[in-house]
Amino acid sequence: MTQLPREKIVKLSEQRPELLSASFSKVPWDAFFQFRYIAAVSGNSYSGLLKEALWSNSCVLRQDSHAGEWYERFLEPWVHYVPVEFDLSDLFEKIEWAISHDDECRKIAENGHTSAFEIFREESVDAYIFQTINNHIPG
Repeated sequence: MTQLPREKIVKLSEQRPELLSASFSKVPWDAFFQFRYIAAVSGNSYSGLLKEALWSNSCVLRQDSHAGEWYERFLEPWVHYVPVEFDLSDLFEKIEWAISHDDECRKIAENGHTSAFEIFREESVDAYIFQTINNHIPG
């Protein structure tokens, strides 16, 4: 992929504006919660949008990535999000799938939302940090 993912999704949005709305401008967080689907795509590095998208009641379309956040290991494709290829080559296909599978997308959105509460509650984060530190202490 020669374009950065953010640049690519904006170009894709221009090709199919009836399916996708993406731009380089910032969108207020509260505006994201109005959308049925949110594409979590990286900009210049990993996508920091995923965490916030999970909090929404939207179905998350997550770009595959080799980089990511600590909590992503607790998420499963087709359970917590709809997976999208890193090069976004299947993005339109996944959006069309989502549109035609409303019940499944509602369940995926619900699973993501519920898991966000579990993953990001203070006790879970503390336990993860404690385990990570203990795994790196020799002895």
